[in-house]
Amino acid sequence: MHSTPISRALLVMWRRGLWCWSAALLFSASATAFAEAKPTPLSQTSAADLALLIQQTEQQQALPLYPLAYFFQPEQFSDPRLTKPLLSPDGQWLLYWRQQGFSYWLCRSRGDGEEQVLLKQRQPPPPSMAFSNDQQGVWLGAADLLQYLDLNRKQLRTIWQPGFALPGSKQLPGKSAVSLLQLSSHGGILQWQHAARGQVDHQYWLVNAQSTARLLHQQTQPLQQLWLSSEAKPDLLLQFSGQRFDTEILVRQQTTQQFQPLLLCPAPARCVPLARQHHTGHWWLLSDLQRDRLSLLQLNTGGSPVWLDASETGAAARQPDLSNVLFSASGDLLASARLTDQLRWFGHTTAWQQLLPKVQALAPSGSMQLQLAAQNRVLLVSFSFSDRQQPQHWRLQISPQGQLQQAQPLQLTPPRQEWPGVAARLLLWPANDGETIPGYVYLPPGRPLAQSPIIALPHGGPFEQSKPEYNALVQLLVNRGFIVLQPNYRSSTGFGRRFITLARGDFGQHNPALQDVLSGLDWLIKHGIGDAQQQAIIGHSFGGYLALQGLSTEPQRFRFGLALAAPVDLATTLQRYVPQLGATPQQRPLDLELNDFGVRWQDPAWQQQLRREAPLVQAAQIQRPLYLWAGRLDDRIDAGTLLQYQQLLQQLQKPARLWLDPNAGHQPHTLLSRQLQLYLTASISLAHLKTAAPLLPMPPAQATKQTGLSLQQASLEELDQQLQALEIVLPPAAN
Repeated sequence: MHSTPISRALLVMWRRGLWCWSAALLFSASATAFAEAKPTPLSQTSAADLALLIQQTEQQQALPLYPLAYFFQPEQFSDPRLTKPLLSPDGQWLLYWRQQGFSYWLCRSRGDGEEQVLLKQRQPPPPSMAFSNDQQGVWLGAADLLQYLDLNRKQLRTIWQPGFALPGSKQLPGKSAVSLLQLSSHGGILQWQHAARGQVDHQYWLVNAQSTARLLHQQTQPLQQLWLSSEAKPDLLLQFSGQRFDTEILVRQQTTQQFQPLLLCPAPARCVPLARQHHTGHWWLLSDLQRDRLSLLQLNTGGSPVWLDASETGAAARQPDLSNVLFSASGDLLASARLTDQLRWFGHTTAWQQLLPKVQALAPSGSMQLQLAAQNRVLLVSFSFSDRQQPQHWRLQISPQGQLQQAQPLQLTPPRQEWPGVAARLLLWPANDGETIPGYVYLPPGRPLAQSPIIALPHGGPFEQSKPEYNALVQLLVNRGFIVLQPNYRSSTGFGRRFITLARGDFGQHNPALQDVLSGLDWLIKHGIGDAQQQAIIGHSFGGYLALQGLSTEPQRFRFGLALAAPVDLATTLQRYVPQLGATPQQRPLDLELNDFGVRWQDPAWQQQLRREAPLVQAAQIQRPLYLWAGRLDDRIDAGTLLQYQQLLQQLQKPARLWLDPNAGHQPHTLLSRQLQLYLTASISLAHLKTAAPLLPMPPAQATKQTGLSLQQASLEELDQQLQALEIVLPPAAN
């Protein structure tokens, strides 16, 4: 049984993608306490703690200046999915993707350094993967693809994709009539919107490795999830209900074999099944039933909810949402985790309370992802870090009593030289109105922090979250002696529904999210972290929108601002983007989600206010250098609006430049586009910000010996030339 990351469990319901808009999920009903698992609320960082942090950081040995080419190696840009192996049900094999040049290889290994390459392909791997029941094959799936890989023959078969007939049928559905709902060990579940006699039915077919399809369920409305029993029969249905798209759970009654309503979660309620407890028939759900933060709920067959933790702290306390959950093979709760400076796990049995500290001791600074197999006897532990890219994997043998018997380090990919980086530190500061704002700071060791440049990197979204994860840009900047702040301003996810909606849709010129970024900078500088004369702000999407607002509202604060794929008129962008976004049957309409977040995007008064305070209208306030990046293929931010903005800034004689990548969308899709964006960001930062003390370069011979980076200097020069070709240079404005 895998640990269940909440982000994966809510993939369809939560991650929507208007600059990473995330739908908040709620849950409502009455509840009682199940078991005490109360996490400690996060308190504001004290001045004494900051002083100690400064002292410890400045006394550390300074990092040498790594060659710039180090941060542009292809490995620095690899997909995080490629580092997450899948453990076979018997615990013997690990399945994982890795990138080899411009190809993706699907590999199988026992973790001893030897691997079997099962599949090679040019296109990125599909997002879903599952072992078959007999472990003789692997299912691969995306919304528009279902494939089966025979592990013995190393033979890949495409079972279904658009344009294929439904397996076992001669009928050819319309191109968008069929999609993959989900994978299971039994096969892929296809959803078919079948029109007959003037009525649309939603049919759900289970397709096995022999390309045989069996009808599982049929109804008039679409499903969000369909859970199968061990006999491959539908056990639980999750669907929307009513005009508000409430979430309804139905379960199959053993006596009648009919589905009966178990629970209705009024929108914007969150109610996501995670596991079923076999010996009781109870269901484990993720929810925030009459609560602010996500927690774990046990629901019996009668629909009575029982909470994992007894109570919540005050609404203003920054207590993280539940982040990961681990269940046994029989559906018993073993452990859960919340994200702070790393994933912090809590055991829910005596054995796991004793086991988890021993597991964490294998890599104390790592965030653990856990997978159980072999009837709870094998535990795969995958550690990820904020200061290095390469993960660590361990296979642990666990006794029937839950005791650690053996720990084996695993080698899944060829080892490569990786130099030390800087780990994220979680800090919490008081906003101007008293709210507690969390964020991560990266401090260059051995540097005089009060004289060091400081860069704010607000995340996109706004309904997203900065996490303590490896980031090549962050490590490059810190290695150059810069302080990096990643604030989780109000509207960020991960800290409860109240914090998500705290901005109340105010995204104007002096919006609360921007004030949280500025208050974080002021608070750090006040306590001796950062040079007030050397501040900068860099952001992508909504983070870039905050960068534009920062330069117009405080025109003398920042040395420069860099806005990547940023809206210059948020109200107009929403009017264009939201109506054209086609929701799948598994998604709640985005307009409802925005309204639940307090974003009154259809309100004329709200639109007028936002347009009056838009960066496009406030362009005259810009005084410091402003840099813009846009993707020609961006379906969210019209590149033409950035060109219009650039022209206006030039007419106003403002210092602004624009780069337009013809091969990029809202995000840079190709390795070259990602390298170009990093090169642009690094070049601008190094041109405007200077460190007080000299940096210590790494001896060239050592750099060449360890990485062979001398061969890549020419590549950096090519990046510089290609970046010059992307810049939009306007003709001089007429006087």
